[in-house]
Parts: sequence; C-alpha cells; structure tokens
Amino acid sequence: MADDLPPPATAAQQFTTPASPAATEERCLRRQDTKRRRSIQQKDEEGCCTSSMAATADDNLQPINKRFKAESPGEARSKDSTPVENELARYQPASDGTNYWDRMPDELVLKVFSFLYEYDIATLSAVSRRFYAVSNDLNLWRTLYQQAFEYTVPLFHLDNGKFEFRDVKRCRDHNPWKESFRQLRFGVHVRPRKNHIYEGLKGRNLKQFDRLEQALIFLEAEPTREKLIFLHSGTYFPEPIIIKSPVQIIGAAAGSPGTEINRNVIIENTEDTTICFMEGSAGAYVGYTTLRFNPEKKSGAPGGPQHQTHYALCITDATTVTVDRCRINSTSDVGAALCVKKGAEPKVRHCSVTDCENVGIYITDNASGHFEDCEIARNCLAGVWVKNHANPFFKKCHIHHGKDVGIFTFEYGMGYFEKCNIHSNRISGIEVKNHANPTVLR
Repeated sequence: MADDLPPPATAAQQFTTPASPAATEERCLRRQDTKRRRSIQQKDEEGCCTSSMAATADDNLQPINKRFKAESPGEARSKDSTPVENELARYQPASDGTNYWDRMPDELVLKVFSFLYEYDIATLSAVSRRFYAVSNDLNLWRTLYQQAFEYTVPLFHLDNGKFEFRDVKRCRDHNPWKESFRQLRFGVHVRPRKNHIYEGLKGRNLKQFDRLEQALIFLEAEPTREKLIFLHSGTYFPEPIIIKSPVQIIGAAAGSPGTEINRNVIIENTEDTTICFMEGSAGAYVGYTTLRFNPEKKSGAPGGPQHQTHYALCITDATTVTVDRCRINSTSDVGAALCVKKGAEPKVRHCSVTDCENVGIYITDNASGHFEDCEIARNCLAGVWVKNHANPFFKKCHIHHGKDVGIFTFEYGMGYFEKCNIHSNRISGIEVKNHANPTVLR
C-alpha cells in the first residue's frame, strides 16, 4: 500500500511548484505593505513627522485622507493659500452672517471709540448707522475738544477775525463740540511742553509749538494756511512781536469766556513794545489775552531806560486790527498802554485798559478807530488822550476813577463820544484844549 503513494516532494520542488493566482496576489500585497512600513520608519529616523495613521498588515490598502481641524490654524491652512489670504480670513464675517458689533452694548462701543482721535472717528461714522450715532456722541467730542483747545464752551469761527462762544443748549447744531472742532482744526497751538497731545498721533493732525515766535514763523512759511494761533493758558515772555500779516491770535484756556480766559493767557515784555501791528496786518485779530508792558526799571530811576515809545499794544501805519476782550496794561511811568497812530483804524471791543502808571489810550497822528463797550479806569494820567487831528469813535465806554482827567483832547484832537459813562475822575470828566473839537452825545 505504501507503494501506491507518490514519493514526497523535496524542498526545491515545493518552492518551484506554481501557486494559485489568489495566493500570488496575496504575497504581492504583503510585499508592498512591508515596503511601505519600512519607508515610514525611515522618515521617522530622519526627523520627519510619523503619521499616526500608518498602515499595518491588517489595514486596508486604500489611499489615506487626513482631515484637519478648523481650530488648528497651522494645519487648517490650505496648501494653495498665501499668508496674506490666511490673515485676511481671520477678519471675514461669521459664516452665519452674525455681526458681533451689533451685539455689543453702547457703553462698550463708546469705550472703544474713546481711544480714537477725531479723524478716525469721522471716518468710522460712514461705516454704519450705529457707528454714525456713536461717533456723534456729545461727551465723546467734548472730551476731544477740551483736550485740544481747553475751552469749556464751544467757540465758533464765523469768519476771519470773528469768533463767538455759544452755550451748548442754545446751539442749533446737533453736536456743537464737533462743529467747533471742524471750524478750528487748522489753527496752530502754542502750548509749552504739551507736544504729546497734538503731534505724532494716528488720527490727529494738529500743529503745536512752545513759543509764540515759532508759530508766527511757521505761518509766514505757509502762505496757503489759515493764520490762526491758539495761545494756551500761561504767561509768555516773547521777544518784541512785530506783526505785518493778517494773523489771528486768540487766548485758549478753561473758564468763563467773558472774564477768565484773558486772565489766564498773558503776553508780557519788559524792554520794548509787547505787540506792534504795522503795515500789512490789515484784518489781523488779537483777543482773549492780557497784553502787558512791565519794565524792570522805571524811566524816572537813575540810569533807567526811556519808554516814551514803548507800549503794551501799538497799532500804526493805517492798518485795521480787531482787538477783542483783551486786558491791556502798562506799568511804565511814561508812554501809554495802548497807542493808535499814523492813520490806523482799529476796532477795540469789550477791552479793559486799567491800572496804568501813565495814560491809558493814546490816539494821535490822524488815527481814528472804533472803541465799543470798553472799561478805562484807575489810570494815573488821562484815561484817553486825543491829539494831532485824531478822530476816534467811542461808544458805550465806561471811563471812571482816573487820577487825572477822563478824556483829554488837545492840539486839534477831535473824537465822537456816544453814550459813554464818564464819572469819578479826579480833575474832570472831559478836558478840551488847544483847538480840540470833540463831539459828546449822551
């Protein structure tokens, strides 16, 4: 029976015996799987990231698709997108159309806006209706305005040389602080050691200087710019200022516009005329300041200088200047506080010329001018001197308690005095002498 069985096959015969097609395909797949595992293992040794989804002998052999998490910025980037596109994608609106700014309370939006400046706020007002409403908030603009200008009441710049303070409750504008800022934004600020408030800020374009002379030089070099200077609170001791252009100088300080601003802004000189307006200054303006000539040595002292031609304010050469709500004073025992001469025609309104050591207002050499609602009081000599064919017009002025005469007209001086209150002067209210011919109306 053993003779009937076939002889056993040798080892060589077993390996050379052809296998079935299914067995052959299975061996090929296993060989590919082995090569793949070795390739992945080699990459791991070279420092590359090993895939946690490496195939095993039991895994199916289909291509592996890896899904990235959207929360992972590094992995969620598309291979074809650029860094700029990826950055812009962060600022795209939500996929469901939700606007998170609309969900924020007004208090929080206002807090964000409070860190911005006027130009950025004006730009944001065009974004949406809500931004428009927030960007016109009264308190927001009042804070910006008072930081830049110091005024506690909005100031409106109606025209060249025309300024008017208006109470917020009486303004027709929806936001008077914003409107005032718009009208005054081209002015130059003189405010020592406050450069950080005005310059180098994104969203703000205001010019600031430490000295008045620097601001005047800057405006002379910018002929197309409005010549407007805001002189902030403080006492200034500039070199003698000679103005030959229609520059506007206005005091800027906190407090009541009628009585406190000009007390907080002082321009003083101790050697020469403080401010002199000459030919070319037609249309110039100075307002809401104190102008003072205060020499250190009096003329009567031995070796003292002569100040006969030195004044706190001098207007000459047929120019027309507006002087508004200023306090004008001179402690020199010669000369005058305010001198108008050589055909000049200033407009002096709501000013006070008081407590001078000599004459208050001196008008001569065919000069005229319009003086309205001014106080001229407690001067050592005459409150007003008019001579040499000068012909000023005084209306509703209060001339009182002078230590000499109230009004002294002489040497062909004239003048028109209407509804003036002249009283309590030591010698007389009005003195007319040497061919003078004034007109006085009650």
